[in-house]
Amino acid sequence: YSKFSNAELDYLSKLLNETGTPLLLTAYKVTLDDVKAEESHCKLGMAQCLNKKCIPISKVCDGHDDCGDNSDEPKSCGVNECETTDHKCHHICIDTLIGYKCKCFSGYRFNNKTLLCEDINECEENEIQCASRKCFNTEGSFECDCGEPRQLSPLYPCKYKNDEKPKILYATHKDIRIANVSFYNQHVQQTSVIHEPFKAAVALDYNLRSNYLLWSDVTLKKIYIGPIDKSVSSKFSNDYHSVFVGENIGTVDGLAIDWVHDLVYWTDYSSGTLEVAAVKNAFTRTILISELDRPRAISLYLEESLMFWTQWGFIPRIEVSSQDGSDRRTIASRGLIWPNGLALDEKEKRLYWVDGKDGDVYSCYFDGSNRQRVIDMDAISGVHYQPFAIDYFDYTIYWSDRNQRSIYSKYRLNKNEFRTDQNIFQGGEIFAAKIVHSTKQPLTTNRCKSNKCSHLCLPHNEFCYVCICPTNYHLTDHGFSCVRNKTTVKDNTDPWTLNTEFAVASQPSQRICDKPVVKDTKTARKEFKMEHKEL
Repeated sequence: YSKFSNAELDYLSKLLNETGTPLLLTAYKVTLDDVKAEESHCKLGMAQCLNKKCIPISKVCDGHDDCGDNSDEPKSCGVNECETTDHKCHHICIDTLIGYKCKCFSGYRFNNKTLLCEDINECEENEIQCASRKCFNTEGSFECDCGEPRQLSPLYPCKYKNDEKPKILYATHKDIRIANVSFYNQHVQQTSVIHEPFKAAVALDYNLRSNYLLWSDVTLKKIYIGPIDKSVSSKFSNDYHSVFVGENIGTVDGLAIDWVHDLVYWTDYSSGTLEVAAVKNAFTRTILISELDRPRAISLYLEESLMFWTQWGFIPRIEVSSQDGSDRRTIASRGLIWPNGLALDEKEKRLYWVDGKDGDVYSCYFDGSNRQRVIDMDAISGVHYQPFAIDYFDYTIYWSDRNQRSIYSKYRLNKNEFRTDQNIFQGGEIFAAKIVHSTKQPLTTNRCKSNKCSHLCLPHNEFCYVCICPTNYHLTDHGFSCVRNKTTVKDNTDPWTLNTEFAVASQPSQRICDKPVVKDTKTARKEFKMEHKEL
């Protein structure tokens, strides 16, 4: 291939991609015009040599001259051009035995003249219809005017208010990435690395309106904070990432952000704890629940101040409690093996989770009733799956799989039926995955807006909050102020240098409740902007 120009290489890659039988080429014996005129006459499963001899594909690059002209053993054998800068693919590079193939994202068409992937205007294509609704072409996709409220359809995407497009935020071992999500659900498009490098980034969550995200690194044993978009202001972060918690931390496999009260919750698999801290001050950190049995995923339902989490232990289970750790109860345990990621459908009040052992996706109501297996991966193929994270958005389930190194999606056609799963991204070991969109983080009443807590305020239900103290502190009698426990350690000692192995957060002496106030969306947004005016 070294004798061809980059443009010619792209053409050859496209030709190899379109023909059912690969052509074996050596640059010193063939010209581009010869290749354009070449037509393979070999059967499926066979490769055509330069001398037009047909050999089994298994004979290509096996170290033997099976063609007789050595065209099946070029220097490019064993070279993955897709992992280097040698390829010139515009969108997707697919490595082959000899050379590579280029492919466009769905919603794009290959231009034979420019050798680039160009956007398809679906609104002008005969086969695309918005069911008599207005069609809007977008880069790599299209949208339909579905009215208000939006009437979603599995056949076409509906236009969002303010033209906000959903994105997917995901963690590989070495970095945090964000990408557009296409309606076609065939490939994640225009991927951007927003934070790197890391050893093993695993759990993450974000606050979109305040422009920050937090994530864990289970090798470095730290939790980091950084902006989602480095070009705009972030409430609690600068233009780069920094350590949020770096001491006395084990394996943080689950992490969830309360975007109304700016709290971060996480599970520590090693210490068996569920912890919480205010994002503005990591030293408010406290162990909310201890002696858990290998806790993993965690998710929050802010409207009712609920907290869900999974455990892998002797009796695998999914539990729920209030955000202050009270009213704890088990909602699912029968048949669970490795309950991994958690996702919420807040409209239907359903909980979704993946099981890392059997590879399936399950669902139940928030109270544990109406449990069902919604995706049976064994019925789809004989491949072994090990799903890790899951999210839910606009009737679509998204989940990551460690074994397949992929992100999948599945559209919910109705209560009991899902569209066939599709691989929307592949490459690298993928852990956490979150859909990013403002509708994923609706505004609710800030229970802690007028709190009198000296350290940490946690919502208890829709109208009440409690004051919580950091580990090694306790509440005074009036229930608002925290004082340090009596100890022989010097006053200037960081409380987290003490033994916190079985520490439990101080139980609140009282719950402070405001009278319920019914607010419309505009009022809630106005209050949010006033509370976050520094942005």
